[in-house]
Amino acid sequence: MKTHRICGTLFNSTTVCLPQTLG
Repeated sequence: MKTHRICGTLFNSTTVCLPQTLG
């Protein structure tokens, strides 16, 4: 099981990264 970050850009050009765990 590994943990990595999913990064995305919001409508106001703000970049956010969320941790996601994959089995």
